[in-house]
Amino acid sequence: MSDIIDDANERADLDLQLALAAQRRRATDVQPLPKVCDNGCGEKPAERSRYCSKDCMLDHSARQTQRRRAGD
Repeated sequence: MSDIIDDANERADLDLQLALAAQRRRATDVQPLPKVCDNGCGEKPAERSRYCSKDCMLDHSARQTQRRRAGD
């Protein structure tokens, strides 16, 4: 017969396993960084970024918003 401490330990172990599984799923969803700016300007992206500059990021975001509103 289990006591309250055993039940708590089992619950903590289950919570840990669920958290680890969720983290593994998130890690596999990450896409590698591109070799050229995602805005299509042809420049090399800034370190740990998908864009070469803030202007390119804003331009790309604005065009994506326009496409969504147009239904593309």
